[in-house]
Amino acid sequence: METETIFSDYRKVGKIIAPFAMSFWQSGIEQMKMTISEIVFNTGLDDSLFVLK
Repeated sequence: METETIFSDYRKVGKIIAPFAMSFWQSGIEQMKMTISEIVFNTGLDDSLFVLK
């Protein structure tokens, strides 16, 4: 079974260009669309959240 993800609606977010829309196709039939309303990077997550326990 062939699957394909198509990214679109590219916008500049800071210094990065990111896709704000994705469509997922399977065997030539669109199965789902995803639209992103906001992308933020480096929002101040504390390093302690990533410590292995």
